[in-house]
Amino acid sequence: MSSPLQGDGFAPQDDGAPPTGNNANNDRTSLTKLLSKAIGMDITSIALPVSFNEPTSFLQRILEMQEDYHLLNMADRLSVNFPELALLYVTAFAVSMFAGTERTSKSFNPLLGETFEYSFTDGTKFYAEQVSHHPPIAATELENEHFKLEQWHQVKTKFLGNSLEIPPTGKTDMTLKSSGRRYRFTGCATLVQNVIIGRMWVDHYGEMEVIEDGSKRYSKLKFTKCGWFSKGWHEVKGHSYNEEGKEEFLLNAMWNKNFYATQLSGSHKGMGVKKAEKNVAKMLKKNSKMEKKHAKTVKKHVKKGGNADDLNHLSPPSSASSSRSNISATSKTSNSEEDEESDIEEVIVPEFEEGVPVNLWSKTVVETKKLPYSKWGLTDFTVDTCKLTDELAVSLPASDSRFRKDRAALEIGDTKAAGNHKHEMEEAQRARARHRATSGIIYHPRHFKLITDDQGDEHWTSMNNYWTRKEGEELLKLIDRPKRTPKAKEEKEEKKEKKKEEKEGKD
Repeated sequence: MSSPLQGDGFAPQDDGAPPTGNNANNDRTSLTKLLSKAIGMDITSIALPVSFNEPTSFLQRILEMQEDYHLLNMADRLSVNFPELALLYVTAFAVSMFAGTERTSKSFNPLLGETFEYSFTDGTKFYAEQVSHHPPIAATELENEHFKLEQWHQVKTKFLGNSLEIPPTGKTDMTLKSSGRRYRFTGCATLVQNVIIGRMWVDHYGEMEVIEDGSKRYSKLKFTKCGWFSKGWHEVKGHSYNEEGKEEFLLNAMWNKNFYATQLSGSHKGMGVKKAEKNVAKMLKKNSKMEKKHAKTVKKHVKKGGNADDLNHLSPPSSASSSRSNISATSKTSNSEEDEESDIEEVIVPEFEEGVPVNLWSKTVVETKKLPYSKWGLTDFTVDTCKLTDELAVSLPASDSRFRKDRAALEIGDTKAAGNHKHEMEEAQRARARHRATSGIIYHPRHFKLITDDQGDEHWTSMNNYWTRKEGEELLKLIDRPKRTPKAKEEKEEKKEKKKEEKEGKD
């Protein structure tokens, strides 16, 4: 799976030409000195000043990429009776992963053995581990009752002077639990422009295939490389193919905001592919204008102090069909005959009309208004992943990214302390590496292992031991665990209340 440079994400930009001008948030002079002799080289091992960082780890950025997993929930519900539609939703998810990759601030590179976990309110759980340092590789798992997704990212870069090229590396393997259908896909190339001069912006380009194992069904996408005057920027086009190897759906997307599927013809004797593409292009152009108007409404609402979620009931206006049919898909969660009726889940299936695009995914990335996070362009979801509550402080393993001293210092605006901590942590990591080398110790990740999959490719897979780990199992300490308990906050409040009462008594 292709991703931004490990730690190097990119800020959301307005539609139109890629922005130019000076980036006021970064010290380009120091960056120029660091990279002046690195042209044509991989720069992942070069330590950059913390002035380029945001208070997150790259492991957190991977979670951001998987935020729209509800698409996989839908794919699972459809997978038993409508496998061709399940493939569409898996493909939409693959595109949605790029939506949050435009932020320009840099995440901290994970230390070897660093972990990060996050639990969603619906029971979906995510965890990640940095399984290799040279080359830098992060392995992750996202799982709930509908699916299990395993993904690994290997970061390799090539500095081209004022741009940074990141070839597609890594892989995603995902299983839908209702049907057992398995899918795999890799990413496309990433190009970061204006690294030294001008305002940085990111482009994704190249081909991506989403393949259903054990079937002839697959989707093939082409991410358009941005041309002059922003031509083609964010555009994705492709097709999904049925068991007969014929084009069944026309796919159109903007990787930063939407995904459309258009049925060509059930018999493949109706509307021709070229004619359908022309019709869809016209409709999507009209939709794009209305979506921009809707996005402005959302941003205006947020600027006035509202929340983007307040407008969830107002879907972006669209001339494309997004109606639902009364056809239902069923999935059984038990083999008990007595519970058969209660175990059947009705699923509303998208209604497709030949030649009419149906929107399967839309997103507007809205930056948080919370300080100090707004200065890095973080979203409210990203801010939530940074929280270290009293409960988490005593339950998380000490290897969790939230405990990084450099990240915590930057979060409160202490850049100097963040730089010092970052240097100390990197030196400690080098010392551990030297010790292993001189002692003949081979490092083994704690929660993932490298295997050869059914296609003969190497893949990092979960050992299914993270959530069942024993309390106190801490093989890597990034920092000393904070000495606080869930009652600490209550005790603090009690002291404040006692002081207030004493003050009122004196008055």
